Amino acid sequence: GEAVGVIPRFCEELFQRIGDLAKEDITFKVEISFYEIYNEKIHDLLSSIKKKKTTLRVREHPVLGPYVEDLNQYVVTSNEGIQKWIDVGTRVRATAATGMNDKS
Repeated sequence: GEAVGVIPRFCEELFQRIGDLAKEDITFKVEISFYEIYNEKIHDLLSSIKKKKTTLRVREHPVLGPYVEDLNQYVVTSNEGIQKWIDVGTRVRATAATGMNDKS
C-alpha cells in the first residue's frame, strides 16, 4: 500500500490525544484552513467561491503575528473530518489542474 504522510499521521495522533484528554474534562477546538501560494499569489482552497479564486493577503497581527486575511477556517471534530476538507482543497489546487509539481 501507499505510505501514510506526515499530515495524516499527525492528525490521527492529535485526535487520539484529544480523546485521551477528554476523559479529564478538558475541551478542545480544532480548526482547519487550507491555502496555496501559486505564482506568488495566495488562494483559499476551501473557499465557497469556486469559479473565481480571490487573491488573499498576508497581514501582521500585533500580538499573534502573521496571518492570511479572509482565509476560511472550519471546525473539525475528527481525523475523518480533516481528511474530507483536505480532499476538497486538493481538488481545486492549481497543481491538481495543471498536473505539474503535484508532489510539492
